[in-house]
Amino acid sequence: MENKKQEEVLVIDGIEVNDEMTKGQIIMLIGAFNVRINELQKKINSQDNALANARKYIKNIEYRLKTFINKQTAEIRVFSPDEKKWEDYTGVFYVDSNNDEELIINKAIDHYNEYFGNMPFYRERTLGLFITGPEGKKLVKVLQDEENNIAMGDKN
Repeated sequence: MENKKQEEVLVIDGIEVNDEMTKGQIIMLIGAFNVRINELQKKINSQDNALANARKYIKNIEYRLKTFINKQTAEIRVFSPDEKKWEDYTGVFYVDSNNDEELIINKAIDHYNEYFGNMPFYRERTLGLFITGPEGKKLVKVLQDEENNIAMGDKN
């Protein structure tokens, strides 16, 4: 048996590259090859841009989700001595991070001073400032408690 050496044949755009090609054919083939490379590079660049945009979009969603998960609220609630519990109040302020907690507490206290301070309906009521976050709701400060009602009720 004779061992025949198999030669690899290079085919570009359906044209077999071999030793018998003229210089002009090789130059044309290289030009066609460069055009194909440019087309592929444009597709790759387009896909890279799409991927970069997708990454930005995902980062934006990730930021929004983390902000939502870590969001805290501050609210003023009224204590009901009859029911011995805190009633909900709609004055809610949002906190985006732990660093802003003091800021939002001050904002809620300003709201209290403007809308609750010295108002006849709330004068003899117990009011508390609560922070609600991933750990749950906690009483931060009793804003007014002239009759010491808080000692009789649930502090949370």
